[in-house]
Amino acid sequence: MTSNENKTSPSSTGGSERLFPSLYDELIEVSYMAILVSGLAELRRLARAGLTTNNAILTLPFTGTQLKEFFSANKKQIHGKMRMKDYAAIESMLEGTRSEDKSLETIMSQGALHYMGDDKAHEECVYSINTNLLRKRIVVTFRGSITVQDWIQDTKAIMVDLPNPLSGQESQSDTVGVHAGFLEYLYHKAPSTTDRSMMDRQAESSDGAPPDITSSETDVAALETVVSPEEGKAATSILPLSLNQTNKVTTGTWTNRTKGGESDAEKEPSKLDLIMGQVQSLLDITEYEDFTVYVTGHSLGGSLSLLFAMEAAIKLRTPHPVTVFAMGNPRTGNLDFRHVICSLEEQHKLRCLCVHNLGDLVPFLPAGLLTTLCVWRRGLFRHVGIKMTISEIDMSIRYRSCAEESFWNNFIRQDYYIRGNLRSSLSNPCLCCSPSTSVSVARHLFHEYVSRLEELKSKLKPIYLDDIYDKSYAPGASP
Repeated sequence: MTSNENKTSPSSTGGSERLFPSLYDELIEVSYMAILVSGLAELRRLARAGLTTNNAILTLPFTGTQLKEFFSANKKQIHGKMRMKDYAAIESMLEGTRSEDKSLETIMSQGALHYMGDDKAHEECVYSINTNLLRKRIVVTFRGSITVQDWIQDTKAIMVDLPNPLSGQESQSDTVGVHAGFLEYLYHKAPSTTDRSMMDRQAESSDGAPPDITSSETDVAALETVVSPEEGKAATSILPLSLNQTNKVTTGTWTNRTKGGESDAEKEPSKLDLIMGQVQSLLDITEYEDFTVYVTGHSLGGSLSLLFAMEAAIKLRTPHPVTVFAMGNPRTGNLDFRHVICSLEEQHKLRCLCVHNLGDLVPFLPAGLLTTLCVWRRGLFRHVGIKMTISEIDMSIRYRSCAEESFWNNFIRQDYYIRGNLRSSLSNPCLCCSPSTSVSVARHLFHEYVSRLEELKSKLKPIYLDDIYDKSYAPGASP
């Protein structure tokens, strides 16, 4: 099936034959990966430094069962390297200590980590690609802001042009405006690739030491996990036999990333190209060909997930719509970007949900003088998809398609935000300053999001994302 063919409609399944589980189950199971990706990157950093009991986690694929055993064996090494609540969340996810049930532990045991983009975690965006046989998912997860470079990218809050992947279609512009820092992280040349099998890397090095990875081609056959006879039965049960075949992941040019002429350097594969090629390589394996692609991330990772999902919904050869869950994400692009997302939703190629914690400042960003100055040329930064705002006791859901937005509504909203941005710029030139900054920071932390989602379980369980799209769910008052 090609990427241009009609994909399964989000609203085409109903009753007892739903394609996707409830909104709560989808959110909790997928969003926990946003915590796990930080822990995986830290565990792998410690393993490279020789500070863990072994370096097994550097050999991919790495099953959920193996991850649980590796985490348990290295608790002392990682315990002081993470925020305590995030550490506790990962521990509960892997060891089934969650109070309500052990379903998440069961799901994790059926998962496997196939790719981990953390070779230069202090210079580039970090991501992971997991599969889950129980839920038939491929999950791409982008890490939130951790390093200095992450924060630098966050502050590049000016709007730049990106070629519109739907250019030429009715009502679509030639370009869309997106956040400069986020664009650089995904669309610029990728100076490195993800880790391959540690044994393969050592074999390629004359002195036995792991060499630098600079090739844009990854050998999938080299990703086969080496396990002990005792572990072999459990490990191989969730990995497809196709991984024993000789397959190559070649990163081609999936999308134009610049306007005008391109130099030779600009034609090199970008981080987006690399990730897209890795996901497609999994979809090309028979056991994974009918899997649904999910993309998720928190904060910075949430905005990166929106950009990647936009491209994936168009380029990937997958029978189901791509689903993106962005948690606590800042605004990513302008109204033209929103029009692309809306169009993909209407074509049933994309399901998009942005979850924002009530009182979290980040979803109101970018804001300030720089953002206001961009308005007259490219328009305001806008949120996209279905917006769900959660609190300790309740939640509200809003979805407005582009067709439902009138010119007058957009004009009033734009005037409102311009005046608000000017006021915040004059009083807080540093863009993010606020009298309630400490409260906003606490409410932005990912464990607060997960905690509130779990408290809202009874309200989220009866809701299905597809019902929001086909209007069969009445969300009530909008935030």
